[in-house]
Amino acid sequence: MNESQPLLRAIHVTKQYPGPAGAQPLTVLADVSLQVDRGQSLAVVGPSGCGKSTLLNILGALDAPTSGEIWCGGQRIDDFSPRDSAAFRRDRLGFIFQMHHLLPQCTAIENVLIPTLARGNAARDSAANQRAQQLLADVGLGERLHHLPGQLSGGECQRIAVVRALINEPDVVLADEPTGSLDGDTAQDVWSMLVRMCRQRQVAFVAVTHARPLAEQLDRLLELHSGALADRGATAP
Repeated sequence: MNESQPLLRAIHVTKQYPGPAGAQPLTVLADVSLQVDRGQSLAVVGPSGCGKSTLLNILGALDAPTSGEIWCGGQRIDDFSPRDSAAFRRDRLGFIFQMHHLLPQCTAIENVLIPTLARGNAARDSAANQRAQQLLADVGLGERLHHLPGQLSGGECQRIAVVRALINEPDVVLADEPTGSLDGDTAQDVWSMLVRMCRQRQVAFVAVTHARPLAEQLDRLLELHSGALADRGATAP
């Protein structure tokens, strides 16, 4: 990897979906470019239905652009095979969604460790367990390791979701409205914790959100409207 290159790049990305018979395709993203460096945070804001989640899915190799390129760590990822895409997501990315999606029958630490299961071997399992305990302690849940989601608050469950996204030591964390289900004070607490943890670990953080006050706390702010992306520049000091 060339360290002078941004960690994650989207280059002239367009995404279209077929329209009804005889109609023009629906363009969701039109010539979108962005970049984010290791340890940098980037927010994408815009109205509902503007394509924010579509952009995030393309950055995370969950969807492919109609045209354009996605690069991460010197690799072009938009033309990966399904198998390579899955391995890339497992090893290089962490995802956080609006709902925590914790398994209700699993404890906090068991939920955190789920992404590590595909990696195998006892040495990795032991290291992952230690890392999970430390990360949960870092977010104030060191005494909640063996609690089930139903025994925890919404904010605590979302903190577990953040730790789960970080457990495999990703290069990039992608977040889709990660505090959208939380009340104002709890949302701010979880958001601040997430940004801090990504910066400390030099993880590139990209979030899409409706919450502009939260978005303005990240390093850069982009606005998506009618398929086009406008750079609103640096935000956080």
